[in-house]
Amino acid sequence: MAAVKGDPQAVARIAAIGAMMCDDPDFKLHGMPDPADIIAAQKGDRAALARIVQHRQAERRQESMGQGGPRRGQSGLQIQSFVSFHPPLNRRAKRLQRMGSHLIAPVSAGGLGLKIFMTVLYLIVGPLLAVAGVLMLMVIGMMIGLNLMVLGLWLTVIHWIFVWWNGK
Repeated sequence: MAAVKGDPQAVARIAAIGAMMCDDPDFKLHGMPDPADIIAAQKGDRAALARIVQHRQAERRQESMGQGGPRRGQSGLQIQSFVSFHPPLNRRAKRLQRMGSHLIAPVSAGGLGLKIFMTVLYLIVGPLLAVAGVLMLMVIGMMIGLNLMVLGLWLTVIHWIFVWWNGK
């Protein structure tokens, strides 16, 4: 900011950038005071400082009237936090049942036949996945061995080049 204090062109550029960004709600600069006022207030201009304070008060009045404030149903803490303030669904369902509501739970489509089928499927797929894991480890070992073999070939070629060069 030291280079900007005496440069009116830099102040104008900052004002133009601020004006462009004010239209985009993602930047949240719709309540930004004039950059020239900010720089003048830093220099000690009381009129500019008064305009900035007046701008902030007007912005607070708009937020208190509901314009530009948080979305409906959100408090200040919910806006700042990524953690949900709602309890888990099963705890909410238990509380609602205690208050007298009736839970309509989805009916499971399968019965004993589905459980038997899934058990047999897991008994077949489980060992196959274990075998596939062991085979993948073998493939990784083979790739490491191939890598070392190619490296050994290159080192052998380099060694014989140096032996040939030294023999001249």
